[in-house]
Amino acid sequence: KKSSGGKIRSVNAKTAEAAWPAMLQQCPKMTEKAARAILQQYPTMASLYRAYEDPSRTEKEKKELVKGVQVREIVGGAGVVPTRNLGPALSARLHALLTATDPD
Repeated sequence: KKSSGGKIRSVNAKTAEAAWPAMLQQCPKMTEKAARAILQQYPTMASLYRAYEDPSRTEKEKKELVKGVQVREIVGGAGVVPTRNLGPALSARLHALLTATDPD
């Protein structure tokens, strides 16, 4: 791949590993903590996309696929504590972003 400077740059495992979390965070209103929570359930873009393409799921189920994923936070000496669940609006936005076919 060419960088903006015209030089060829390599894509390695570290770069590829960082790409999926960065892509998730491009979704409007997606926080880093929410992206990490989704990564726990869908560690790769392909794993989430396969779930979206599953013909046994209804369109509503696909739009709500990440709804309810628990966002966890480390709180002092209490360890990992669930703080909230992802909501239907964020889930629908992510679905629309990853399954859109219209380039506009």
